[in-house]
Amino acid sequence: MQISSLEQVDFVPDWYRQDLKRRAIVRRQYIALAVLFLAMVIWNAFSMRSISIASAELAANQASARVSQGTIAQFELLVRQIAECRQQLGRMHSLVASGDPAAILAELSAIIGKGITAQRLRLEATRDGYELTIDGLAVDAQSLAWMLNGMQGSPYLSDVRLVYSRQSDQAEYGICFQVCCKTARYELPIKGASDD
Repeated sequence: MQISSLEQVDFVPDWYRQDLKRRAIVRRQYIALAVLFLAMVIWNAFSMRSISIASAELAANQASARVSQGTIAQFELLVRQIAECRQQLGRMHSLVASGDPAAILAELSAIIGKGITAQRLRLEATRDGYELTIDGLAVDAQSLAWMLNGMQGSPYLSDVRLVYSRQSDQAEYGICFQVCCKTARYELPIKGASDD
């Protein structure tokens, strides 16, 4: 057998060529696995970043929710305080309509003499108007009688009655007492109204 050219002569054995093909396939598989691994690492990093951003937003939302709850509680407290102030303002308007508190206190200061000490003054709303209760101490019965007489003669007070009087535990005062009366109703002049 004659060989016509060198091209037809193959000095490379078949097993070597198959080994080269096998190595090329294995190399492609390694490259594919490396690309897959790199893609998984990138995806993991991206998802971890997304999770951390979502966690940060959740924590910020929870913090703002706590602040909002505190603000809502403060708002509700302010609303209650405003409602209480409005009620007190309404009571004060009705008190002014039923009698001038400054005039009543001035009258009481003129009536209560040196022998009397008022410990507590209470003004309570009733169906008929307001009831004034005075708890106090008197040096003697004469001072208490003088005060009751002055209250009965006052144009600001009516229905004066002595609720109780008894001996006091304090050495300076002989009598402990409570007096109740009603405030007289007066119409307050309207500013700017003409006298016809």
